Amino acid sequence: MFSSVKEKIKGLKNSRFISGRFIYYSLRRCWFVMTFFSNKRYRSELITKYFQGEQIHQPSTFTLTNRYPLIFNHCADYLSARNNPHILSFGCSSGEEVNILDGKLKSGGLLIVDQSDFSFTDTVCSEKYTPLVSFERNRIVRNRPLFDKNNRKVAESQNSYRVFVKC
Repeated sequence: MFSSVKEKIKGLKNSRFISGRFIYYSLRRCWFVMTFFSNKRYRSELITKYFQGEQIHQPSTFTLTNRYPLIFNHCADYLSARNNPHILSFGCSSGEEVNILDGKLKSGGLLIVDQSDFSFTDTVCSEKYTPLVSFERNRIVRNRPLFDKNNRKVAESQNSYRVFVKC
């Protein structure tokens, strides 16, 4: 029932009657206001986009489970040869977790940096790592801007490694 009501309301958007379009846009505005005040995450993202839109590199917090199967499979192969491997995972953000992760990884540990708008090689801990070259798809070209540690755009696209081994 809800979906049929929703479809009827959507149909009003292209109504030949101005009253139909008025109802559609009024209901849409009400839905926006209700969502804004009832959903903290939506409100936070919207306010951040409005006030700091120029400085946002990843405005969406959307993610998927197992979104990098090639990387995960290669890591599983690499770790299968180790006795009692430990896995530490951090989610996407502005990159501050790299320093935390570096302090917890032992020699031989893997650090995976994927979908980042910042260069890992521009960090203070990068000298302790080498790219895992045995992984044939480790180097990737991304058509997204690259930013330095001072948040300045340094390139329109990037060609970088994704998996590093701690020395």
